[in-house]
Amino acid sequence: MLNEKNLLALQKTGPQIQIQPTSNSENKDDISVSQFGNQKRRGRKRERDDYYFLKAVRKIDEIREKLKTAKDDGLTVKERQRLRNQVSAQQSRIKKKEEVLFLNAAVKIKDQKFEQLVDILTKKLKPKDLLEIKQEVKDAWNFEEVVQEQPKPVIQDPLEATTQSYDYMNK
Repeated sequence: MLNEKNLLALQKTGPQIQIQPTSNSENKDDISVSQFGNQKRRGRKRERDDYYFLKAVRKIDEIREKLKTAKDDGLTVKERQRLRNQVSAQQSRIKKKEEVLFLNAAVKIKDQKFEQLVDILTKKLKPKDLLEIKQEVKDAWNFEEVVQEQPKPVIQDPLEATTQSYDYMNK
């Protein structure tokens, strides 16, 4: 919780980020990051991806086993629908996690190839040519513009929001 004491300490020293290994995890890559003292990170604890997939598949299998005998066990239609929805949600989470892992791997490979390209160019080109390339890239990519651009709210005026939703409903 951000109280007056923490706020004063933050203003004096800047954010203090501590990285601590999680206590009851087998994965050495797991970390908890806190900004103020020993406060723990919110949300689910990170776990190895293979464990996550294994647990998720087991959970789906358990729910499907329940569904096989659900009618005989006297579960209502609503309860059976809830179980089917749980299976679907778990499958969706697995699919999303696989997609994120794939995209992270693709970005990592792209970054490695880009670093290799930069290393090769650094070795083969003369320092004068490197400086010219660096300046052209700097001008073309315009880093300052990227940093300064802030996303603007879609609707800036609350009255505009009301009229937009009214116009939408009357179409």
